[in-house]
Amino acid sequence: MELSPAWLLGWRCLYALALALAPWALPLDAPLPDSPDALMLRAFLGWLGVALMVSFAVALARRSDARRWPLVTGLLAFALALASAWWLPARGLPLGVSVWALGPLVWATLVGARAVTLPRARRAPALAGLMVMGAVTVAFAAPRVRSVEAMWRATTERAPTHAEAWRALVKITAARGDRVGARRLLDRCLQSSPRATACALDRAEILLRDRAFAAAARDAATVLATQPESPRANVLRASALARQMPIPSDALEAARKAVEYAPREAEAHYALALCLDAAGRVDEARTHAQTAATLGGGSDVRLLQSLLALRTGDAAMARSTVEGVLRNAGEDARAWYTLGLVEQQAGHYNAAREAYLHSLRIDRTGYAARYNMATLAMGAGAREEARHHLELLLRDHPGDPAGVALQRQLDGLPPLPSTMLVRPPSL
Repeated sequence: MELSPAWLLGWRCLYALALALAPWALPLDAPLPDSPDALMLRAFLGWLGVALMVSFAVALARRSDARRWPLVTGLLAFALALASAWWLPARGLPLGVSVWALGPLVWATLVGARAVTLPRARRAPALAGLMVMGAVTVAFAAPRVRSVEAMWRATTERAPTHAEAWRALVKITAARGDRVGARRLLDRCLQSSPRATACALDRAEILLRDRAFAAAARDAATVLATQPESPRANVLRASALARQMPIPSDALEAARKAVEYAPREAEAHYALALCLDAAGRVDEARTHAQTAATLGGGSDVRLLQSLLALRTGDAAMARSTVEGVLRNAGEDARAWYTLGLVEQQAGHYNAAREAYLHSLRIDRTGYAARYNMATLAMGAGAREEARHHLELLLRDHPGDPAGVALQRQLDGLPPLPSTMLVRPPSL
């Protein structure tokens, strides 16, 4: 049983009013109800809150001797709470943001109610009590509402299963470039609420960017176990599998499912193109790479298009595509590596060497550029340069089978290997 949009809006409105009274006593955002009991309780509280507000407004309106400003401030506070309940969630902000605007209005309404409804002899003690309560509220609430991040952190402290609060903190942390901190927050989210699929998928995205492909695929698979038709989970799993080297046997099927459930996602078509390329079906791979590019795929898609064009002998297309990427993102190690492949295929030794070295200056540990630089040097008879690059490759990638095999060939002086087109792991 889920809360209807109207009930949810009313509940968040009343919750915002409650926050204005004591933001230090509650989470600074209302988690969605997760059971029928919670729904009934919140519906009852909503009805009670509206009934009390209406009763107060009617009582003030009937008193001819009453000053009307308490009524005005109370109704204004209610209208502002309703507006914040609708507007703030859409902006990704906690309800606590409304405290600074709602607080003065709500407390002014309380002071006005004291002035209108209490006998004159009891007004002074009531005012003193309200002032003490207000001072306590400000003192305790100020640290929790000083910033949006502080509000979300306070929300997770009071409501640790509030997945959206954890995700908001992750977004703030990631915006500072702290992906390690973002992963820790997502770990805490999943510890507090193991069924928080949004946190699992957010973590899969971060793992994918950090090149932890196996872990990203596991997180996406965990979500698919309960939501097999989730477009986002299917795309993330396919992307993670397609980027592993070697590509797992189930990657192609996962990529096809991703395209089935998310046909308008460029990343799904990109993952399928990678898998088809690995299976030797280059023409099909080019079709899906083109679809990914049409759907707005970024430089990864364009670089894959360049590689696929190179595999099919379309050197002009390969060159124009990679040069287009370099014009938009000149310091991209993958783009310079791909340009090196184009130049190496064309037999331009010096241009290929410079492109590979430029790629390695940007990313010193780049496997594919280092490996192809070694093969390029071997092909030109520059054995010492080839040995230098192989030593660096095996230092950064200890025990790499291809690197070890190439080093053994170099030491044994066998016939030189043919030029190899190696797809970089980042593609």
